[in-house]
Amino acid sequence: MKRADPLFKLRLPEPLREKLEKEAEANRRSLTTEILGRLESSFSDNQTKIFELSERIAALEKTVFYEKEDFSENVFRKLRVQKGMTQTELAQIVGVTRSYVARLENGKVLPNVETLKRIAKALSVSIEDLIP
Repeated sequence: MKRADPLFKLRLPEPLREKLEKEAEANRRSLTTEILGRLESSFSDNQTKIFELSERIAALEKTVFYEKEDFSENVFRKLRVQKGMTQTELAQIVGVTRSYVARLENGKVLPNVETLKRIAKALSVSIEDLIP
């Protein structure tokens, strides 16, 4: 729904408004310009991160998951075994089933970003360590 009034009124918590006003003053910008600049950069930063992550996931598909000739080289299995964890233990920590972990290690499934984050956390590694 489009408003007839081109102005957009935004309610901000007072501590946040004060921080933004200080930053706007330091940057010699109006409060509105400061808010819009931060909002715009957050979108471009997130889009860049999403693109980079999707590129790395595509690389994962080509390397880790679909090179099925040598399952022992699977990064998920390697890290899980190095940590001394069973598939069941990893599954419980990550919040998936043991069979999902087995399918992941055998290259049958590709985890979504959130699952990948939880796996990395459970194995005490970065997401980058899971993506060759």
